[in-house]
Amino acid sequence: MSIIQDIQNRALDEGRIKAENVNSYKVLSVRPSAQLSALIEVLAFLDGKSPSEFICSNFSKALHDFTLMSKDHVEPLQNSVVQSLKNSPKHLFKQESAIGMLEKEGVVTVKSNDNNDPIDGSLRLLKHGFND
Repeated sequence: MSIIQDIQNRALDEGRIKAENVNSYKVLSVRPSAQLSALIEVLAFLDGKSPSEFICSNFSKALHDFTLMSKDHVEPLQNSVVQSLKNSPKHLFKQESAIGMLEKEGVVTVKSNDNNDPIDGSLRLLKHGFND
């Protein structure tokens, strides 16, 4: 096989993989090392939370901040929220979650109409000059 054919095959494979994963979700499982686990336990204790509460609250805040770094992060998130509401119209997002924080600030819309259809409302981008 020539180099050109090899490059073309790789591009086709990447295109297929990308097309298959366009509307898919990934689950990420992270197991901290023993030292990191100990650090998390100490920080959680100092914060007055269980280790899982500590991770969840700080992870949500980090996701919230990451989303607000760029307009490019908001639209895919809004699309995911709409898709989630289509799949499960009565689904609620906790106020402490990243989506709950973003909804409170008006960055994403998490609402359904009377027919339990998600509202594809326009995005109101409030942070870091998004409205420019």
